[in-house]
Amino acid sequence: AAARFSLGRLVVIGADGTLQALDPDTGALRWRSPAAEYRTLAVDGARILVSDSEHVEVWNLAQGKRLWQQKASGIAAGRYQSTASGKYARNRLCAAYAE
Repeated sequence: AAARFSLGRLVVIGADGTLQALDPDTGALRWRSPAAEYRTLAVDGARILVSDSEHVEVWNLAQGKRLWQQKASGIAAGRYQSTASGKYARNRLCAAYAE
C-alpha cells in the first residue's frame, strides 16, 4: 500500500483500497474515504491525488473531502503513477502516465 506524509498526517491507501489519513504519532484514524479501489497516491501540501482504474481524484487532506473527480477515459488500470512529479505546480496538476 502506498503511503505519504504531509502537514502532520500520514496518508495511506489501505489494504481495502480506501484513502486514509492517520496521526503519525499514535496511528489514530483521522478520516477514511468511502469504499474505493485506489491504486496510486501523490500528496502536495493540503491536496491528495489518487486514482483508480477509471478516475483521477483530488482530496483535501485536512477535512478528508473530495475536491474533484475526473473520468480518466482511455486509461487502463494502474497507469497513473505516483512519482516526484505527481504534484501541483503553478496551479496545474502534474502526474506521470505510463504507456
